[in-house]
Amino acid sequence: MNSRRDFVDNCWKEYFRDIQALCSQWLYACFGCLLLIAQAPQKVSAAECGDDTASYRATDGGSGLESLAQFQSVFQTFIDANLKTVPMQWRQIQPSVYWCLKSHSKLFARMSRSEQEALIEEIAHYIVMLRQDSSQYVVLGKGRTIIALLDPEQGLDRKQITALASAYQCEAQVYKRTGDALLEEVAEEFVAALTDAVKKNQPTTVVVLGHGLPEEIQSYHISYQRVAAAVVAAARARSGVDSTKLDLENIVLIFDDCYSTDFVINLAHSMESVSKTSGSSIVSMPVMIAGANRNQLGHADVGTKFVTHFWDSAIELFFIRKPVPRTVTVRDFLERVDRYMLGFGRTPVIQNNRVIDYRDTDPVLFQDPVFFVPLNEMHQKELREILRKNLGNDPESVDEREMSAPLFLDIGLIRSNMNRARRLS
Repeated sequence: MNSRRDFVDNCWKEYFRDIQALCSQWLYACFGCLLLIAQAPQKVSAAECGDDTASYRATDGGSGLESLAQFQSVFQTFIDANLKTVPMQWRQIQPSVYWCLKSHSKLFARMSRSEQEALIEEIAHYIVMLRQDSSQYVVLGKGRTIIALLDPEQGLDRKQITALASAYQCEAQVYKRTGDALLEEVAEEFVAALTDAVKKNQPTTVVVLGHGLPEEIQSYHISYQRVAAAVVAAARARSGVDSTKLDLENIVLIFDDCYSTDFVINLAHSMESVSKTSGSSIVSMPVMIAGANRNQLGHADVGTKFVTHFWDSAIELFFIRKPVPRTVTVRDFLERVDRYMLGFGRTPVIQNNRVIDYRDTDPVLFQDPVFFVPLNEMHQKELREILRKNLGNDPESVDEREMSAPLFLDIGLIRSNMNRARRLS
């Protein structure tokens, strides 16, 4: 407990529970109705879920992908029979499967029901494979630089980041407005530090904690376009490398704020667009971690400081608990942060003294962090082959743009027992 108090300056000792309750009620009033309506399952008759393809397509606009709730409802019988052999793992990858299919919705809509089900299963296996292949990306470890942008008001202070960096033999560069400094001055310093790290191709983990919107780091009004332009320009300015082939694999970007997944997606697409405009192409995206899922608020414990739930979990697991590991990888996050994050807005389902799943209780409190990993040429080729082979007897009539593979992919929520992953694949 002493190390905990030293690390966060007693911020975990006393939480303002009354304030939290009021905040939760306010958030629920403002956003609860909209979210519940958006997530409410749509009723689908047995005929619509059966082999009557015309009837099925007439109800959902042709794809069954109008929403995640509809996807769950329409394909529930198939999912239960084929993909829920490891319920906790399916819970983690299901949104990723949905969003991957959603990005190819026109292709999906022209398939027969049996082709759609085959594709769902193959995409699920593919995402499990990506989780395994991406597990060794280092987030914290000797030789990395941590660049942190902290909330200017209540968030953590410099010493909490420098202490973490020291434990992993990392260099720390911390940016937080203090005194009379202007927000824009701090923003400029942060962007300059990120630019320098990318230009030097220095292994770097960027951590942004505070308030966010889909279009910007709200705490400092830094737009995703500004970050994208800085990263691409820095990568093109590297000496001794081909400026038309941009490799950003040494960079890990962590955003723990509201709507962070939406921001990450906007940022990634902007980096791709800026690189093409400048006559370059990105051969590897950064690893990108978002503390809150699509269209979700981030949440924090409120005390003398507020500490966002995702980063709070990371600190608890990888700093406060001893012994501290030598490095922290993507695998460590996937395997160890689950019970902290899935518990928000859900109740655990326990069987034989083990948590086997979670039951939804309050969608407003969901946070569900997401990992985005770069897809190399082999991964992109494999995804295109999966899409093509499930097109039945008419693959040649498909527009090649519908067969495109992205440079990055959502590989699911935080949690997968990697040792049990083979059971799904």
